[in-house]
Amino acid sequence: MSRPNLVRAVSYLLFLLLLTAAFCVLNFPSEPLTRTVNGWLAGVSDGKLRAASTRVSFPLALTLEGMTLDWEGSSRALGRARVSPRLLALLTGRRKAAARVSGPWGHSQMTFSLKGDQWELGVLSLRVDLGDLTPAGEGDVAADGVVTGTLHLAAPGSGEPLSGEGSLAGQGVTVQGGVLDSLGLSPFRIGSFNGFFTVEDNVLTLGENRVEGDLAGSARGTVRLAPGNLKASRLDLFLDLRPAPEARDKVEPLFTLLGARQSADGRVNLRVRGTLARPTIMP
Repeated sequence: MSRPNLVRAVSYLLFLLLLTAAFCVLNFPSEPLTRTVNGWLAGVSDGKLRAASTRVSFPLALTLEGMTLDWEGSSRALGRARVSPRLLALLTGRRKAAARVSGPWGHSQMTFSLKGDQWELGVLSLRVDLGDLTPAGEGDVAADGVVTGTLHLAAPGSGEPLSGEGSLAGQGVTVQGGVLDSLGLSPFRIGSFNGFFTVEDNVLTLGENRVEGDLAGSARGTVRLAPGNLKASRLDLFLDLRPAPEARDKVEPLFTLLGARQSADGRVNLRVRGTLARPTIMP
C-alpha cells in the first residue's frame, strides 16, 4: 500500500474510533454512574455531598446536576459541577482535573492535582452572593453582599501539614439575626473588606487587610488550623477597630460590655482567642 493510501486509511480508522468513543460517552448509562459518583462523594465528604444526577459529556467531562451539601442539619443547594480531567498529566503520574461549580449562591473555578499522597487544590476564582446563600427566617443568621476570593493549598502527603496562600474580599456585606439581635447590633454592616493570608505548617497567618463598615480597622495574628475539624481551629488574633460615626451609638455599648477602653479618637484594641466554634473576645 502506498504511503498516501496508508495515511488515508489510518485517518479513516481514527475518525471511526473517535465516533465510536463519542457514541459510548454520550450513551453511558446515567444511573450506575450516579451511584458510583455519589459513593465516591460520600467517602470524601463524610456523606455530606450528593448529586441528583450525573452524565458524561464529550469529549471527556463529568457533569453533576442538583448537587447538595448537608450542613448544620439542613440541605444546601450547590447547583451544577462540571469536572474535566487533564489527560496529559497522566504521563507524569499525576491525576489532575479542573472543575467549575455554579449555583444560586454564585460560582467558582477550581483545579485539583493528586500524585501519590501529594495533593494540591487551587481556587482560581470564587464569587458568593451571600443573600442567596444564607436563610432569612426567624432566629437564623442572614447575610447580604458579595464575597470573592482565591486560594491555593497543598500537602506533601496524607495527614501532612498544609501550606499555601489566599485572598478574600467583600462588598456591601451586612449580617443580621442570631446573637446580633440580642446585642442590638442588627443589621451589622461589615461593608467592604479585603485581605491576604498565608498558610504554613497548618498555621494561617493574616497579611495586609482592611475592613470599612460599622467598624473600621484591621486585624493581625494567626489561626492554627485543625484540618479534620475546622471548628476546633485555634484563634490568636489582635483587632484594631474604630466605630464609624453613624454607628457609634450602636457599637459603643458592646465595647463597654467587653470592658474595652476607647482612645480619644474612639479606637479600641481587642484580642480574640478560643476556637472558631467558641471564640473569646477580650480587651
